[in-house]
Amino acid sequence: MQRRKFIRYIELSNLKAYDYMGDRFVDVIEFFQTITNQSNAEQEKYNEFSNFINHSAIYKVKKGGMLISSTTKYQNFSGLGMFLPYSQKDLDKYRYLPVFSELKLAELFDALLI
Repeated sequence: MQRRKFIRYIELSNLKAYDYMGDRFVDVIEFFQTITNQSNAEQEKYNEFSNFINHSAIYKVKKGGMLISSTTKYQNFSGLGMFLPYSQKDLDKYRYLPVFSELKLAELFDALLI
């Protein structure tokens, strides 16, 4: 319960978001870095995750370009976007997908959307 207390104070408005198919997306590395920094979570866990994404999951990223069909200018995006719901209603329309039932993303979003 202590972690949930910290999550209530996470400020996500500074994340650079972009629209894709009518939904909001953010860079996965920037998202988890923001969560880690603001919640005082274990930096080492974030570092391991970031290292995995940047060196094992992503092959190549063009830095400093424009996202397709978006006006969002990016400089340091990792190359992996992540759905970030605006509201509980946005989350509920995708809750049936395995990514939300098999991972803890839905629980995290539930806490952030309070």
